[in-house]
Amino acid sequence: MAYSMLAGLPPIHGLYAVTIPLIIYALMGTSRQLAVGPVAMVSLLISSGIGTLATQGSEQYIGLAILLAFMVGIFQLSMGIFRLGFLVNFLSHPVIAGFTSAAAIIDGHSQFKHLLGIKVNGEKFLEIGHQIVTQLGQIHVLSLVIGLVAIFLLLMVKKIHKLMLAH
Repeated sequence: MAYSMLAGLPPIHGLYAVTIPLIIYALMGTSRQLAVGPVAMVSLLISSGIGTLATQGSEQYIGLAILLAFMVGIFQLSMGIFRLGFLVNFLSHPVIAGFTSAAAIIDGHSQFKHLLGIKVNGEKFLEIGHQIVTQLGQIHVLSLVIGLVAIFLLLMVKKIHKLMLAH
């Protein structure tokens, strides 16, 4: 549901994006290790690509997102039929690393409004940052405390897990 919100879609579409691809892949897929479903980078690409054509959350936006998903599915199916997977080898490691790093930065930046409990209307990186800075006095303290406690717990569980694996 968080990935659908990141893509600018209602949360219910996240549930569709999780169940339907899994069912199809269970029937037609070939790899047991492949992760199928929504990811942050794809959600960001949907938001940035469709966000210029329609307002997030509108019927037109949802329709364009569904059309985009259908077109990408047809494209991937065609690449699979014609055995064009080798083309991925031509993407250099720095390009992939840069894309992944930028997506992580944008993803983290977009979550500040939820962590601070403030309303932000911008879609661009600097626009969101400016609105967050100007609204620092309106922080919802309970949201901030719960978010920071959750982040702290996640980091502590990760450290405890590393310590347990070392012994």
